[in-house]
Amino acid sequence: MRLIGYTDRLSAAPDETIRFMVSCDHPSYRADLVRLVHGDENPDGPGFKEREVASPINAEYRGRSQSIYSGSCAIVPDCPTINQIRSFTVAAWIYPTTPERGVQGLLTHWSAQTEQGFGLFIDEIGNLALWLGNGADRTEQFGSGAPVRAHDWSFVAACYDSDERRVSVYQSPIRPSPVESDRIFTEEIATRPFATEEGTPLVMAGCFDSRQ
Repeated sequence: MRLIGYTDRLSAAPDETIRFMVSCDHPSYRADLVRLVHGDENPDGPGFKEREVASPINAEYRGRSQSIYSGSCAIVPDCPTINQIRSFTVAAWIYPTTPERGVQGLLTHWSAQTEQGFGLFIDEIGNLALWLGNGADRTEQFGSGAPVRAHDWSFVAACYDSDERRVSVYQSPIRPSPVESDRIFTEEIATRPFATEEGTPLVMAGCFDSRQ
């Protein structure tokens, strides 16, 4: 879109501040504060009606294109409780739309810079995989051995038992398929424990870039 914008909050009371973020491919754009009287442009109704409100923001602004990333994620800031995790189970309901487009994080406490932590991923070939890394050795990846199903709901989970270093990976589509295995469960043994890096958040449904 050539022009798009949003606010940092959905509503504001008198004397409160609201910020507007605008991406514009044009050299400039104009912004005016208006009171919306009727927003429906249906010809059978009264039509679009607005009233301009005098405001210091009513002015011309320099256009600037800013990247907008579709989708959403949840981020839990790093805390001692997360860093003390040694055994864990992570699980989620997922609806993959582009599992063929490379590595994607589902539930991760992972530092791409140091390759430390753990994470449940869709891997580079579209399979469900649990990653474990300690920053000193090569990252261990434990895959389900089967791609996640695109455009369909699946329950996915992974477990790690630090005492036995046992890794379990599980995926189950909500709808049965006549040509694919419905439920997949794999178990392996990790050769080394993982380690976490201080300052790494827990991220749910976040993109992953191996270059960062």
